[in-house]
Amino acid sequence: PLNVPLGKGQRFIVVHAGSCEGFVKDALCLFKSCSTKDYHEEMDGPRFEEWFKVQLLPNIPPHSVIVMDNAPYHSVEVNKAPISSSRKSDMQDWLREKSIEFDLTSVKTVLYSLIKLKKDTFRTYRIDTLAASHGHTVLRLPPYHCNFNPIELIWGQVKGYVAKRNVTSKSGDIKSLFLEAVNCVMPENWTKACQHAKKEEDFYREKEGILDEVMDRFVINLDDTDDDGDSDEEDNEEMEDDDDLQGICILPPDSPTGHSSTTAE
Repeated sequence: PLNVPLGKGQRFIVVHAGSCEGFVKDALCLFKSCSTKDYHEEMDGPRFEEWFKVQLLPNIPPHSVIVMDNAPYHSVEVNKAPISSSRKSDMQDWLREKSIEFDLTSVKTVLYSLIKLKKDTFRTYRIDTLAASHGHTVLRLPPYHCNFNPIELIWGQVKGYVAKRNVTSKSGDIKSLFLEAVNCVMPENWTKACQHAKKEEDFYREKEGILDEVMDRFVINLDDTDDDGDSDEEDNEEMEDDDDLQGICILPPDSPTGHSSTTAE
């Protein structure tokens, strides 16, 4: 949203968290990127974990639920499962560690097929383990559903504030504007963002129920046959009674517009 050419100039990397009570105190991490290409070169798993330990965990209430997406730096795995190019001995060691039976004569392709079948059961993340050790729970959003995360609405407010007031595009001025924008976000803004995210969740829950009902109507069991000659007549009567079922079922209006416990990004 800033008045600079896309992909040009320096960037700021921001990590923060908040809840319906506002931004988490002392949790802001803001620094200038040294790269103009991919910010993942500087915001990686170790750096995020350091912020998580030093700035987030000491400043949130006991037994918090920490909502986050599945960004790579959120999702560093503990004892990650071997991949197809891993050594055969590494595959065997992983399977032994997980007490999964396998044939010692199996080739790598067979071992890897077994690993793929079982690895999700044992998948754990460093951040989740760290949070649990402090009595907290990490709740990960489904992919491509940032509308469930209230902080997305808050970042929209912050970015809009900076974009409207940015006249120099100088990094020092932008940093000052950003800090002003963060200070302008009130607990009421966070409360509204959290309420909006909850409405989004409720909408999807309702829609899921409707989709289940619709799909149930279209299930045809090809394994069962009915020799009762009255079955066709009974089916016709059911169709006549169901005026809404004409091959297509219209779903409710689209979800409320806009984006998306403690929520971190």
